[in-house]
Amino acid sequence: PRCEDELTPVDGLPPVRSVHCGWLHALIIDIESYLWVLGENSFGQLGIGSTESVLQPTRTEVHKIVSAAATDCASFVLDESGSVYSCGKNIMGILGLGKNVEQVKFFTQIPGVKNICQISACRSFCILLSSSGKCYGFGDNWNGELGGITKILMLLGTASTYFKPKKIKGIPKIAAVSSTRYQTLCISVDGELWYMGLSKPPGTLEVIKHRAPTKALDDVLSIGHGGSRIIAKDRTGVLWMSERKTYSSELPFEQLPEEYHHIMGIPSHRTVKSARKIV
Repeated sequence: PRCEDELTPVDGLPPVRSVHCGWLHALIIDIESYLWVLGENSFGQLGIGSTESVLQPTRTEVHKIVSAAATDCASFVLDESGSVYSCGKNIMGILGLGKNVEQVKFFTQIPGVKNICQISACRSFCILLSSSGKCYGFGDNWNGELGGITKILMLLGTASTYFKPKKIKGIPKIAAVSSTRYQTLCISVDGELWYMGLSKPPGTLEVIKHRAPTKALDDVLSIGHGGSRIIAKDRTGVLWMSERKTYSSELPFEQLPEEYHHIMGIPSHRTVKSARKIV
């Protein structure tokens, strides 16, 4: 099919609640909480029991879905009970279903976690947030995106991949999470912005792997990010931005000029809001 140079309506869909996109596939939740799928399916990431791609929006039997997330080769859905299901290719343990699972073509419940209220997935790792403010991570942890790496674990070779959900320690009660390609970002209930993964100090060429949670800002209201920058808005309306880097966003943050502080929203393809906004 040809590429469109302008937005066109998608036929065959009922009213939609939310859309969640992977690299070449999409997960769509309608207002009745049914899951619709569309796009590439080489790894079974559409959860329909096959690896055939879907060229038109197709409703699945997956119901009572409140949220979803997608990466290049995997998909995740969150249902009304707080349970999370995954499907696709288990690269670096991203499905959270264990080490011996290679590929799953139907949505399969991830064991060991409950009362989940948010999912965030990127590249080859996934973060889950529970209603009690606890964070769980699984998948690729080479850069410390999931935290918990010590020198001893690095020497033993047991910290680079988590095949099942593992609680992230060293952070306070969390209200919202988001993930970039090489980082995990968490906003605490008190407005603290915490991060794990790659960063680059201003004015240097050194790339640092933050393998334990590190606090970046206070009084954060919301964050947004694209491929190479992170923007945070604090509770006074001031905007902060990380420096640009080719493969990962740089931290710490620098304050944007005053003329930008009137901006009420943060334009981004991913936005996370604090507890005082979502609760």
